Amino acid sequence: GCGKTSLARSVIPHVERAGGYFIGQKLDVLTSSPVALVLNAFDMLPPLVLKMCNPCEVESIKRDLCSIFGDQLASLVRLLPNAALLRTSTWSSPPSASQLDGKLRVDYTLQLFARIISS
Repeated sequence: GCGKTSLARSVIPHVERAGGYFIGQKLDVLTSSPVALVLNAFDMLPPLVLKMCNPCEVESIKRDLCSIFGDQLASLVRLLPNAALLRTSTWSSPPSASQLDGKLRVDYTLQLFARIISS
């Protein structure tokens, strides 16, 4: 009731003009998990990238994802299923959970993903 949503909506045109993405989520403390909302927001990014970026930018993001995540790319897709939309043609399907040796921490995975998308 203090204008947080109105404030957030007022910056949308500025974010879009700067080439940024705006993803809105509303937290209902009784039914929503804050972590689930954050993960859902990150999962909304790959379709936006495909829609808003030119083909060269998309290819660059795909290469960076493969280069930076390497064999841990499957961990990202398990965390953010839409990240599979940004896979390269040479990337095989993700292994099952039992095939994954190491798991990247969620916060580090999201940080890497955000860094690649924003570059």
